[in-house]
Amino acid sequence: MATARDSVNYAAIYTNKYVADARKIGGRVVPLPFEVTIVSAAATNDTYNLTVIPANARVIGLECTTNGLGASAGAGRTFQIGDSGDDDRYMVATDFDVTGAAGTLAIAGAGYTPTADTIVVGKCVNAPTVGQVVKGVIYIIPGV
Repeated sequence: MATARDSVNYAAIYTNKYVADARKIGGRVVPLPFEVTIVSAAATNDTYNLTVIPANARVIGLECTTNGLGASAGAGRTFQIGDSGDDDRYMVATDFDVTGAAGTLAIAGAGYTPTADTIVVGKCVNAPTVGQVVKGVIYIIPGV
C-alpha cells in the first residue's frame, strides 16, 4: 500500500498559522537593483560595488544585462558578480560582447545566506569599453 508523506515545507505552509521563518515558504521577495557605467581608464579586473545583501537574507535570483561591454573593444569582454568570499558567487564570468547579453544566478549563489551584511561587487574580467552600462537586480528574501 502506498503511503502519503509531507514535503519539507508542507506543514509550515498549510498547517502552521505562524510560520517562524518566511524564507522557508518563499517569504516576501525584495529586489536589490544595481547599475554600473564603466568609467574612463577601465582596466582588466576593475571592480564596482553594486549593492549590499543584508545579514541573514537568502539570495534567490539574479538578472543582469548590458548594452554591450565590448561592442567596440573586441570579443571576450566578460563581467562577473560576487563578494569578498567568492568573486563569482552570484554570476560567473559572462560574455557581454553584444547588446542584450544576459547573465543569471550561479549555482554557488542560489540559496546563499550571508551571516553579515555583504557587499556585492561586479568585476570586469577583461577591460570593457568606457561608457557601457551593466544593470540588473538581485532578488532576496529577508532573514529574521
